[in-house]
Amino acid sequence: MINIQKLMDNAKCFETLRAMRWPKGVTCPE
Repeated sequence: MINIQKLMDNAKCFETLRAMRWPKGVTCPE
């Protein structure tokens, strides 16, 4: 479960969501 208190910082929130969405990192589909 994600602790909402830790996600209040926009940078941390973005980093956490990106890690959840792209666990292997963002890559080009080409």
